[in-house]
Amino acid sequence: MDSVRSTSSVLPVEILELIFNHLERRELIPVLASNSTFHNAVSRAVYRNISETSSVKALKLIKTLASNATYSRHVRSIDLDFANNLITANILRLLNRALQQLKSLTTLILDFSQTDNAADVAWIFQGCSFSLTTFTSSMRCDRSLAKFLAMQPKITELCLRGFNKEYDFALEPKALPNLEHFRTVLSYPSIIGEVLRGRPVESVSMSLYPGDVCTSLDTLLLSATAIKRLTVMSFESDPP
Repeated sequence: MDSVRSTSSVLPVEILELIFNHLERRELIPVLASNSTFHNAVSRAVYRNISETSSVKALKLIKTLASNATYSRHVRSIDLDFANNLITANILRLLNRALQQLKSLTTLILDFSQTDNAADVAWIFQGCSFSLTTFTSSMRCDRSLAKFLAMQPKITELCLRGFNKEYDFALEPKALPNLEHFRTVLSYPSIIGEVLRGRPVESVSMSLYPGDVCTSLDTLLLSATAIKRLTVMSFESDPP
């Protein structure tokens, strides 16, 4: 214990955090229970960037973040994957409470199953005060999502990778003023155009489907700046 006190008295928590950043997540968990000084430094390292591909672990995580402001304040990036499970309304409400706690969040990745994406799930952002720079989700493009994006002016990278029908998705003209990179997988040309129109997007990744090739490519003309990088996934049956 003397060595721990000696270390903590000489090294500030920021330095300890840099040291702990060299450890794997599984190696950090036991350190959380060692002492209060190490707990503070390790919690920063453990919770700053979170990626949970297991739905069970993701559920435990959001329970913790919803009820513990000490941990949630450290989160800058979070990736939650519920694509292989159907989620209940109670889980969505719990996720909403957790997201409200993540006031320092800058990167958010959320994946839901195709069944859940058929409904309006963007209401989970109600009451959230974070300011994102990167947002990725498979949720459907509808009015609720457009409203949320209009409240995130710092987003520079947007990825919409869900299967989108033509819902009522209309972005405000002043929404996403700093958007530079846009990726989409299963969106209609109308949705792609809605995102690109009048915004400084210079990097685009998109899919081309039979019957929509020309219309999809024409949307590239709607960007407020020249497209510098284009990635195309073609599902067209005819030769390129």
